[in-house]
Amino acid sequence: MNHCITVKELPENLKELSEVIGVEALLKLVDSFGGESIYINKRETVDRWSRNCRIRSEFTGANYRELARLHGLTVAMIRNIVDNKHKTAKLAAS
Repeated sequence: MNHCITVKELPENLKELSEVIGVEALLKLVDSFGGESIYINKRETVDRWSRNCRIRSEFTGANYRELARLHGLTVAMIRNIVDNKHKTAKLAAS
């Protein structure tokens, strides 16, 4: 059975999500994650994660101040972000 599914035909718990991402994208989620519970982070968490990844990739080993100015953070925050990468890498290696 391969007909076009409309928003009206969806269960109530999926209608709002389909209105945000579209029916086709919703069906891809259903195909990939149907029956599972998934957690969706807040936008600020995703933005912070992305920023921290950029900071880590821009880090040269000696540019804490430059990165702090560039990203509007303190040097201590930059050190924390960079140090967390190193701690995570050490844990993964052990």
